[in-house]
Amino acid sequence: MHIHIKTQELRDMLETVSRVSTKHPTLPILQCVHLTALEGGTITFKATNLEIGVEGTLSGKVEIPGAIAVPAHILLQTIALITHPEVSLKEDVGTLTITTKTSKTSIATQPADDFPNLPVLEGDAHTISGKNFAYGIKTVAFAASQNSIKPELGCVYIYQKKENTLTFVATDSFRLAEKTVPMANMVLSNHILIPAKNALELARLAEMMQADSQLTLSENQCVLSWDTLQVTSRSVVGSFPDYNQIMPKEFSTHATILVQDVMNALRRTNVFLNKFAQLTLSLAGGALTLSSKGDTGMTEEVVTVAQEGADIAISVNQKYLQDILTYITDDSLTVHFTGIGRPMVVEGVYDKSLRYLVMPMNR
Repeated sequence: MHIHIKTQELRDMLETVSRVSTKHPTLPILQCVHLTALEGGTITFKATNLEIGVEGTLSGKVEIPGAIAVPAHILLQTIALITHPEVSLKEDVGTLTITTKTSKTSIATQPADDFPNLPVLEGDAHTISGKNFAYGIKTVAFAASQNSIKPELGCVYIYQKKENTLTFVATDSFRLAEKTVPMANMVLSNHILIPAKNALELARLAEMMQADSQLTLSENQCVLSWDTLQVTSRSVVGSFPDYNQIMPKEFSTHATILVQDVMNALRRTNVFLNKFAQLTLSLAGGALTLSSKGDTGMTEEVVTVAQEGADIAISVNQKYLQDILTYITDDSLTVHFTGIGRPMVVEGVYDKSLRYLVMPMNR
C-alpha cells in the first residue's frame, strides 16, 4: 500500500476511530486501526473493540492499493506531531513508513487479515436527528448501572412513547432518568437496548457530525451512519423493567426551587457527607433544609422554596440528586414527594420532557 493524504484530515479521522481501539490480552489486533486503500482514491479506516466499531472514509492519492493494520494510538501520536500539510504512507514487509518533506517514521504493522470484520446490517434505515439522538442519550446515560449482573440495567433503553418522539431511559434501580426528544417522522416498532458506554460513543459521534443520521437496527446490532462515517454498536437482547409501574402517580408534597440555589447548597453539604453520601431533605414552612453529617462534622443549608402540601423529611444519596441538575434547562425545578420512605421525582418547572426518580435511603 502506498498513499498520499492531507495531514489534518488524517489526524481528524484517527482521532475519531481510535477512541474505540483497545488493548486486549489475547487479541492484540484490537489496538490497531485497519486502513484499506482502493484504486480511485478512497481510503477506509476501521477500529473496533468488538462491542463497538467505527468506520470512516477519506479521499487521497492511492499509488498502490492495499490494506494494513497498525497500532492506532502510535499512528495518531505520530501524525499529531507532523506540521507538514501532506503525508505519505507506504507499507512494505510488515512496516508502515510515514514520510514528509522533513521527516520519516517507521511503525511495525500487524497482518490486515487478522482484523475482525464489522457487521453489515441490512434492512430499513430510519432518518433521525443526530443532535436530538445524542441529547437523549447524554441526558440519561449517567443513571445506567455500573454492575454487569443485569446487562439490561447497564444500558440506555430507547423506545417510542409518543408519535414523532423518542424516549431514552436509564436506571441502576436506585434512580431512574427518562428523557423524551423530538424525532420527526420516526416510527420505531421495537425498543433498543444499547450498553451505556457504547451509547455515549454514539452520542459523541452524532454530535460531531452535526447532521441527520441513518439508524439501522437488527436483533443485536445497531448502526448510525453518515456519508463518510459509520458506527456499529452491540445491542442487548432483553427486557427493560416496566418502569412506568414504579413511577408515582400521586404526590403528597411539591417544592419548587431555583436550580442554582440547590447547586450552591449541595456544594457545601458535600464537605461533610458520610461514606454513604447521605443527604437529608427536610421541608417545612416554605423552607428546604439540606443537611449532611460525617465523621468530621455536619452542616445545614436552608433554601427558600414554594411549597405545596404537607411538611416532609427524606434521606437520599446526594450524588443522585446532584447528577441531574446539569440536565435541567429551566431556572427552577420541582421536587415531587410521595411520602416518607418513598421515592421522589425531580423535573423542570416548564420542561416536562425530563423526569428523574430517586429512591430514598432508609439507613
